[in-house]
Amino acid sequence: MQPVVIFSHGKESGPKATKIVAMQEIVDEFGLKSYSLDYQGIETVEQRVEKLNQFMKTINRPFILVGSSMGAYVSLVASQNNPYIDGLFLLAPALGFEGYETADLAVSPHTKIVHGWRDEVVPVQNVIEFAQAHHIHLELVDDEHRLSESIERINVQLKNFLQELEL
Repeated sequence: MQPVVIFSHGKESGPKATKIVAMQEIVDEFGLKSYSLDYQGIETVEQRVEKLNQFMKTINRPFILVGSSMGAYVSLVASQNNPYIDGLFLLAPALGFEGYETADLAVSPHTKIVHGWRDEVVPVQNVIEFAQAHHIHLELVDDEHRLSESIERINVQLKNFLQELEL
């Protein structure tokens, strides 16, 4: 059964953000169904994780979670103890902040992170340390937090990621 891709946007973004729309085109090329959840107006990580978990309960398929910033952290937390997660594709994940704990998080063996060297919101060192501790493939790009200069490169990485999952 083909997995469903679920996009989770960042704190100040929305479900039709530029990166998500671009990535949805790649997902469509693979013939996968995708959803972009709307977390606007939901301020806490816990509430966003609950929304994602509730949504996943409505679908009887495996999942690939794709998230950006706070949405990447939400995807990571929601993946905990969920046997139906086929992979995590995380962009500029919000890691290393109070309330964004990572010490007890397990990570899917099929996880990839793309992060900007010049990220002014999430220090690159936070992500490097997390990736190193969990043996996660980390792609560092010459970009800032929004990764707006790297959309083409992100799409190449997403395409490679989906191919590695043999979809």
